[in-house]
Amino acid sequence: MTPTLSARRPHALALFGAALLFVLSACGSSSSGGNGGQQLTATDYQFNITGFSEPASTSVTVNLVNNSSGGNAHSFTIDSLNVETDVQPGNTGTVTFTTPASGTLNYHCKHHPNSMFGTITIGGAGGVTTNTTTGSGGGGYGY
Repeated sequence: MTPTLSARRPHALALFGAALLFVLSACGSSSSGGNGGQQLTATDYQFNITGFSEPASTSVTVNLVNNSSGGNAHSFTIDSLNVETDVQPGNTGTVTFTTPASGTLNYHCKHHPNSMFGTITIGGAGGVTTNTTTGSGGGGYGY
């Protein structure tokens, strides 16, 4: 005897619910700190991101990928928090820190502080500011 439609409905609903949960959990991933880390990429003399925002009083992880084609070491340094990772070409460094209650944090590369820098806005709405400079030169804000 074949089950009736009403007998099959709970199984179909359970399967649909599981599929929906899977899809929604995949959409919930984020590249911002606190939710798995903010990834910055250093290429020659610039960061790909010159600013991002994070919630107040939150643990933030930053992963710095050094894709320098010129063989330059780069760092992600926040002097005010005594936070730093120094990364050789082709490698990734990670730092974790807690954001303050409000304000901004300035970060830079200790090897190229005049051209590689950015700002973390505390309590912002989220998002990133990307570097629009192309080529091997350029600074944190495109000069």
